[in-house]
Amino acid sequence: PSMPEIKAPRVAIRLAGGSFDARTADASVVLPGARRDMTIAFKTARYTVAGVFSNDPVAEAAFAWDAPLPAMASLLSHKGVGLLPQERARTIVAGRTTGQLKLRLPPSNSADWENQIVPTGNAQIVDGRIRAAELPYEVAGLKAGVTIGARAIEAKGNFLIGGVPA
Repeated sequence: PSMPEIKAPRVAIRLAGGSFDARTADASVVLPGARRDMTIAFKTARYTVAGVFSNDPVAEAAFAWDAPLPAMASLLSHKGVGLLPQERARTIVAGRTTGQLKLRLPPSNSADWENQIVPTGNAQIVDGRIRAAELPYEVAGLKAGVTIGARAIEAKGNFLIGGVPA
């Protein structure tokens, strides 16, 4: 599976009792953008694997962030993550997001790997702006709370369509 590269200058690693744990408070992901590269700085990042020596290890990646909304949309639509369709990610042109996301990851040799990722978390979006060719107006002033579950994403908030509250 192709996951985006996470850069972390300092990582605490522990391997004990068949479990692996890597943690950092200083990590980032750089994603190529249409006009410029986008960087997501993580406040915390953790990667754990239980049963390292078993045939079916259980892995989990967890992140907390404060990032530009277009960069986070790009990460969520990355081929190795697949939580947001790429064509939707390109419509998000502005805003800021904070939140926490946990991904339960299948073994790397699993067929259909991307479809077996189980996400959970929450996020807040402020000053979001969406521009899509199929929309007659721009969506602006998006302020929302988002809950990410294993089977659904729920968002509640307010925004303007063509300058009118919706």
